Parts: sequence; C-alpha cells; structure tokens
Amino acid sequence: MPNVKGTAYRESRRWVDEILGDGAFARELAAAGFAAPAVFLESSWYPALPMQRALGRAAAKRGISVEDAFAEVARRNALADLKTVYRIFMRIAAPVRVLSHGARMWATYVDFGRAVVLRNDPGDFLGVVEDAPPELGDLVCGALRGFLTTAVEMAGGKSVATRIVSRDPKRVEFTVKYLG
Repeated sequence: MPNVKGTAYRESRRWVDEILGDGAFARELAAAGFAAPAVFLESSWYPALPMQRALGRAAAKRGISVEDAFAEVARRNALADLKTVYRIFMRIAAPVRVLSHGARMWATYVDFGRAVVLRNDPGDFLGVVEDAPPELGDLVCGALRGFLTTAVEMAGGKSVATRIVSRDPKRVEFTVKYLG
C-alpha cells in the first residue's frame, strides 16, 4: 500500500476542514475505510488513497481538480516543513542545489515511486517520477507542482513555473523553470 508522511495528512486535514467544515476530513477518511487518529504524527506513514479520496471531495466542492487540490496542500506542506526541518539548508541553498536534492526529498514524503533528476541547469530543471501507482497520478503531479515551486521560491528563485510535461500511468515528467 502506498503511503505518505504525516505532514501531508496534517495539511490535508486543515485544507479539507476549511472547505467542508470541521471534522470533514476524518469523516471522509472513515468513508474510505481508514480511521483517522486524533493527531497525525509528522514522521509516521499513512495510506495515500484515503487522503486522496478526502481531497477529491473537497476539490469537487471547490470546483478544482484533484491535482490542483494536491498542489495547494503540497504548497502548504512545503511552507510548514521547509521552514523547520530544512531551515538551515534552505537559507544557504540556491534553487539549483535544492532541485539537486529533489529525489531525496521525494523519498522523505512518500514511500512509492522514484524521483530522478534528468537535467539540472540553473533556471532549467527536468525530472521524472517513475513507478508510482497509476491511481495516484493526481497526487504525484500536484505534489510536484505545489512543493517544488514553493521550495525553489524559498531558495530564492523568481518567476518559478513547475509544469507537467508528460503523464502516463507509470511515469510523470516535469520541468521547473525559474530566474535567479
């Protein structure tokens, strides 16, 4: 079963409850067969699919795609986490350095798929996530768009644009373009 770290659940809960009302995230998880703990431990692993279901319901109410919902949650996750866990690294790292650690960061937050750096020139990055479960394509694409854009901005990148180049069931190719 594919899992994500508790930080993704923490931010998902906040986002869903803001849109659907207090306790909505726990109710959606229960409907998906997962009993939510009172507190999601940031370093613990939780199943990705129930989280995706809960985000899907909130996304539909908001009138956005599930991928866009994941992008919003991933951005929040990056803003919360990168100011704490990676605080020192983010202060001294340039965007190209942050992106060179993308594969390691991917494995920090999910236990599925494999992130690979294909090209990492200043201002122009190309990467791929391979072998992720096809049913989690929206999570993968949204996480890349939300988290990487925010991480590069925090490292001093300007006019950051993360774009999904191609997406098939087992492979997502993406670019990150930025100034600075």
